[in-house]
Amino acid sequence: MNQTNFNRSARILRAVLFSAGIAALLAMLPLSASAAGLDNSGRQLYLTHCAGCHGTNGISAVPDAKDFSRVELMAQPDQNLLNVIRAGRNMMPSYLGILSDQEIISIINHIRTLN
Repeated sequence: MNQTNFNRSARILRAVLFSAGIAALLAMLPLSASAAGLDNSGRQLYLTHCAGCHGTNGISAVPDAKDFSRVELMAQPDQNLLNVIRAGRNMMPSYLGILSDQEIISIINHIRTLN
């Protein structure tokens, strides 16, 4: 392989690796409501499924319901919150099979706007 071909191959490899790195970083970003194609449905889903216990503004309406104004709770990655909502916890029922993952992500995005 001559030097010109080697340089071209090295540039292509760097471009591929750079693109793969950018794609990996983008995959780790939280999915926004508009990217999920759900826009305002997160608010409506929250009001339907969550507000009874967590309040319309994210401040607990019943004892032991999580208060979404707590920074440490909302600092969790979307995937952690998604898993809790899927499985349920304590008095909160499981929403696995009731809400799709996209609907849950839409709710999480809405919850993040409450603070």
